[in-house]
Amino acid sequence: MIVDRKTRGGKVIIATTATMAALILMAAAVFIALQPVTVVVGKPATLNIRAAAGYESMVQVFIKSFPDFTATDLHYGNPYMGPSQGPWGTLTIDAEYVSAKAADTSLHVTAQMLDVSVGNPIGGVLQWVYIKCKSLEADVTFRTPDADDGEFGTLVAKLKGDVLFHVPNIPGLPKGLEGGYHYEGQSLTITATFVEPRYDVIVTPSSLEIPQGTMREAEVTVMPREAGITGQVSLGFECKDQPGISAEFGPWTTPPFTTPLKVHVRPGVEAKEYTAYVIVNDWTTGRIYKNAITINVIESGFTVTVEDSNPYTLPTPIPKGTSSPPLTVKVTPWTDYTVGMGLYWRPAPGDDFRDIGIEMPGGIPPPPSEVEIIIKVGTNAIVGKHTAYICVADGGLGREFTCQVTFEVV
Repeated sequence: MIVDRKTRGGKVIIATTATMAALILMAAAVFIALQPVTVVVGKPATLNIRAAAGYESMVQVFIKSFPDFTATDLHYGNPYMGPSQGPWGTLTIDAEYVSAKAADTSLHVTAQMLDVSVGNPIGGVLQWVYIKCKSLEADVTFRTPDADDGEFGTLVAKLKGDVLFHVPNIPGLPKGLEGGYHYEGQSLTITATFVEPRYDVIVTPSSLEIPQGTMREAEVTVMPREAGITGQVSLGFECKDQPGISAEFGPWTTPPFTTPLKVHVRPGVEAKEYTAYVIVNDWTTGRIYKNAITINVIESGFTVTVEDSNPYTLPTPIPKGTSSPPLTVKVTPWTDYTVGMGLYWRPAPGDDFRDIGIEMPGGIPPPPSEVEIIIKVGTNAIVGKHTAYICVADGGLGREFTCQVTFEVV
């Protein structure tokens, strides 16, 4: 930085950059080497811009950074604009005179022989925004953001004398600059209205019925309440009553957008109704937007049958020293939740299973599935009726599912 004469406030770079901030809002976007759609040459012109911005950040930039500032013969060059790892753009500011005076929520700026250029690298080539004029008078005013439309301030800048104002046709430009803008002439008035984005969050459907241990899908739509007034957002999900309910989102962009929402319910979550929230965090303002989604967790489990019955009674007695015919055990899930499980048996309480056993696999694949069991009766078995339970257990659900089997030993 070179300041050839007097400066006051010690904030030449901040002040000059802030003075032009509303005029070069497009500098943060990704530049593309396309010609502007709107071209005005010769005659006086008026350009109306409606730009998304945050109230607190704009007040900080315009009002609090330099309440009283004057600089003459200013030159500033910065070839390292952008991320620390590059690629870098460049900013150059030249002015014979710049002054700014703030009062409460307003700011008046005067500049003479102003020359600002902002370059951003696209494909290795710098694309440029230019703002040049012999004189500039600008007034900025702020107020508390409107609860409905988000408006909170205006900037009116009058550029006179050999004016060049050039913005390439780039994506993400504010309303009024869509398609780019090029002006050459003697008088250009720019009016920028600052607006905080407002969003509606829509979850479709607004209620999901999800079995324990499974997932269901919905869609999330984030819609700006005013078209074109938007910014970067992040998405979140919370269910304070139950951490076992979580969600993942598909990809999203700057609103408006619609993205998939996958809601997962762990097997151990109690079967009942929960209220969860989809959260949109607006990076421009720090505001949080929420919309509720009802999660009705329904019970998952398994039905166990022997020969398609529960309970099951063997139709013919089993003589001692012999075995039953193979019996088919079927395990059927109640929902789409399924998992491989252990298979075992146990006698009914108080039943003497001396010299009686049941041959079976140690486990079953994820149901629906079926296996065979055989009841083996030794010579020392006790004659009479016996009852056993064929069991499967799922650790995720923390439950056991059984089928009662009764048979007679003779």
